[in-house]
Amino acid sequence: MASACNPAELLHAPRGKRNEKRVLTLPQATIILAALGLRERLIVKLAGICGMRPGEIAGLQWNNIGETALRVERRVYRGRIDTPKTQQSIRAVALPTSVNDDITEWRNTSRNTNPDAWVFPSENGKSPLWINTLWYDHIRPTLQKMGLEWATYQVLRRSAVTLLNAHGADGTIVAAQCGHSVDTSTNVYNKVGLERQLAAVQTLDNALATAAPNTPTA
Repeated sequence: MASACNPAELLHAPRGKRNEKRVLTLPQATIILAALGLRERLIVKLAGICGMRPGEIAGLQWNNIGETALRVERRVYRGRIDTPKTQQSIRAVALPTSVNDDITEWRNTSRNTNPDAWVFPSENGKSPLWINTLWYDHIRPTLQKMGLEWATYQVLRRSAVTLLNAHGADGTIVAAQCGHSVDTSTNVYNKVGLERQLAAVQTLDNALATAAPNTPTA
């Protein structure tokens, strides 16, 4: 989800630029969110606003969810429950208002909200959701109708980083939110804090709400 000078340039990949690292514009992001159901919309927001990796989203349990943040403690990688990718990946992820609202609604409709239950369970409820299968079966078909089939989880996460920077978040905040590294000196000497992370993602969340068309969400 990124603010580009000319959003139309991102709608179709020019020939010879298939490896271009693309991002979504605010209008494209709001159109996607308006078209998705609750579960898929929440997953897209966790990746595209909060900057989470798909395996981290799949690895969430209800005991990881707090009032203004969630805690990344595990990931699901190639079907296996694993530790997060790096030490920086074990982190608190700030949750803006619309994400919190969707989490509350999803909790109210979930069959099992015990602390150790998966936030996004498989059909049997005993294992986490195969999040890549969800993408190809439920999210990508919607994107294809919009001409945005090039979007992926990686595009969403890259878009979150781009938009957070575009809306005033410095590199240290983005690194803390998304679980990746910045220059070592900045990491060591510039302490971020969850309050600044929350302010950054809330600014992006507000921008998405402002850019959204006046149509009801799915």
